[in-house]
Amino acid sequence: MQKIQEIKLGDIKWINIINAKKDEIEYLRKNYRFDIADLGESLSSIYSFRSKMRLRNHYLFLIMRFPYYNKQKGEIEAEEVDIFINGKTIVTLHSNNLKSITEYFNKAAKEKSVYAKKPVTPFDIFINLINVQYNDCYHMMDHITKDTD
Repeated sequence: MQKIQEIKLGDIKWINIINAKKDEIEYLRKNYRFDIADLGESLSSIYSFRSKMRLRNHYLFLIMRFPYYNKQKGEIEAEEVDIFINGKTIVTLHSNNLKSITEYFNKAAKEKSVYAKKPVTPFDIFINLINVQYNDCYHMMDHITKDTD
């Protein structure tokens, strides 16, 4: 799987990066002028224990954590998703444990023509992405509820 995936959805660009290392972070620094402190937190070997949100001059930076079920360990673990949003771009960085992000990205790539007809913003993509993630959480919570009952 390619580490930097990019699609154009109407007037906006979605960049999805899996397991970001120095090369991917440098690509974002050069092309989008994101603050080096925010980019440093997006390296795949560094994880935040809490969600964060920083409003910069020309973008919004978020760190979000979502639960996922690790089948190999039989445990629920947390996955970090780092998100940069500016006027025309959304960037997601993650370790690919949240399959719904990759599925949503692939679905959007297949349906590019829909986005060309209807104006969307990076915040529209962000809201849809969060909704998809929360729906996944509800399925997990339903399963846990059944187990505890």
